Amino acid sequence: MKLVYPREGDLSGKVVEEYSPDGFSKVYIVERMGVYHYVLEDPKVSEEELKFIQDVVENQLVYLARPSEVRD
Repeated sequence: MKLVYPREGDLSGKVVEEYSPDGFSKVYIVERMGVYHYVLEDPKVSEEELKFIQDVVENQLVYLARPSEVRD
């Protein structure tokens, strides 16, 4: 099987299968001229949700360790 990376959201061709691995995103298996492509559709988030995610990643997800806590 040859892996090909189509442009995001490109569903041109025959959709052979679609499924949601997590209940939020979708995966489409698309056949074009005998080649199968996996196309991922990310979950949609609002601007408010995006700001919340950015805040968590930038301010709350980072753990700062003191040099005395880090061992080789």
